[in-house]
Amino acid sequence: MADSSTDISVDFNKNSVVVVGVDGSKAADQALYWAMKEAKLRNASLKIVHAWEYPSLVYGVYSDEGLDLESGGKEILKRSTELARSIDANTLITTVLKEGNAVSVLADEAADADLLVVGSRGHGGFTSLVLGSVSSQLSHHSPAPLVIVNNR
Repeated sequence: MADSSTDISVDFNKNSVVVVGVDGSKAADQALYWAMKEAKLRNASLKIVHAWEYPSLVYGVYSDEGLDLESGGKEILKRSTELARSIDANTLITTVLKEGNAVSVLADEAADADLLVVGSRGHGGFTSLVLGSVSSQLSHHSPAPLVIVNNR
């Protein structure tokens, strides 16, 4: 008699979702390409996520003077969607634009996802780092399996 505690059930009717974080960088484009190919292989939908927040300046004072990061985020999502569509026009694509910390937003959006994909480095200020701060933090806090696509 089989022990029911070791039985594994798989729901093949479940709607699979691959989440990818984008920031307009070359690394994000490579992650998007990888995520789109993986979504197609899994017959999953693709959720493209961009998080934005105003940078903290000296002494913790925030400044949004002259910055329209939300509009910039919309452009990044539009461009990313066009790139994804050029790879596969049949995959269902949704986009999410949220104000907030990229790690928190991506973790929230990937809570029910099958996979979270990010680039190894984005538009952060420390280009000499092998692994960016967002991908590094997500490697410890992602609620879904995480793929970090190396920036070549």
